Amino acid sequence: MMYPTHKKLGYAFGLAGIPVVSAISTSEFVQNNNLLPAFGIDTLQFSNPFSFIYYALIVCTALWASLYGSGFPDIDSPGSIPANANIFNKGLSFIYRITGVNHRGKFSHGIDSLTIVFFITYSFVTFLIPSAISGLLTEESLSNNMYLFMLNFGKGGAFISLAQVFVIFAWIGAMSHMFGDMSTREGVYFSGVASLITNKRTKVKIVPTFIIKPFSNVVDTSQWFSTDSHWEISFRQAVNIVIYILIGVNVLYFLGVSIF
Repeated sequence: MMYPTHKKLGYAFGLAGIPVVSAISTSEFVQNNNLLPAFGIDTLQFSNPFSFIYYALIVCTALWASLYGSGFPDIDSPGSIPANANIFNKGLSFIYRITGVNHRGKFSHGIDSLTIVFFITYSFVTFLIPSAISGLLTEESLSNNMYLFMLNFGKGGAFISLAQVFVIFAWIGAMSHMFGDMSTREGVYFSGVASLITNKRTKVKIVPTFIIKPFSNVVDTSQWFSTDSHWEISFRQAVNIVIYILIGVNVLYFLGVSIF
C-alpha cells in the first residue's frame, strides 16, 4: 500500500489502542513492574493540572508513535517517504541497503521480526536506561509538585514513561502497516525469522482470492486488492470513516463512559 493509506491505518490503530493500553497500564502487574505509566481516566487528578497535561502528552505521543510506526517497515525502500523522513530513518535505510534487506523482505516485513525489534527496544528503554539516568531528575531541577507527580509515571521519571508509550504505539503502528500489506495481493511474512532460517517464502494474505478467480474470466481483476489502485483509494476512504468512529470512542472514554 501507499504511504497515505498506511498513515490512515496508523491513526486508526493508534486510536483503537489508546483505551486498550490505558486499561492495561493501570493493572497491578504493570504498575508493580514499572512496565508502563498509569494513564487511565481514573488517574487524572483534578487538583493537579499536571495530570491533565501529562495525559495529553501521552495521547499525543501515542498518536505520533503510531504514525511513525505505520511507515517504519517501508524504511527498507530507499525512495520511500519514511526512509527519508529523518536522520535516524536515513541511517537505518542505509544499513538495510548494505546488509541486503529488500523492500517487503523477510526481515523488514515480518510480523515476528518487527515484534522482536520493538520488544528489544522496549526492554532497553524500560530496564536499562532508567538505572542510568535515575540520578538526573532531582527536586532542584523541578518544582516539588511536578517532580513528585512525574515520578509516579514510571521508573526513571516522565521521560522514560513517554519513551515506553512511544515504543509500544510505534509497534502498534508497524502492525497496522502489516495489516495494510496483508490486505493486498502481495501479502507479508507472518514469520520473517522462520523465512530467513528455512529460506521459504511463505506469506500471509487476507485477500479472498477464491472470490476473485471466478470473475477473472469475465472482467479485468488485475487491480483488485492491488497497491496504488482504485481499490486502495476506496479502502483508504473506509479507514477514514473508522477513524471518525474511533475518535468518538476515545472522547467517550475520556468522559468516563464505559466502553469495555
